[in-house]
Amino acid sequence: MSKQKIDLDYLREIKALTWLQGREYLTHPGLLRVAHEHGITSITTEMVSWDAQAKAAVMKTTAVGERGTFTGYGDA
Repeated sequence: MSKQKIDLDYLREIKALTWLQGREYLTHPGLLRVAHEHGITSITTEMVSWDAQAKAAVMKTTAVGERGTFTGYGDA
């Protein structure tokens, strides 16, 4: 089965984008919908570090799906 091409037209069609300060951004529900459509089976997230004074965290997320396993880090 062929997967839907992911482009801005498709994301707009499924209402997966929102406008913030004059720019389009992918919403969390939109991201999850596209991920499921493309075979994601699990997402796990863990906090790597937390600095209470700075109120800052480093997070590690791993996504598993038909295309493999992918890990990324981010801060918040």
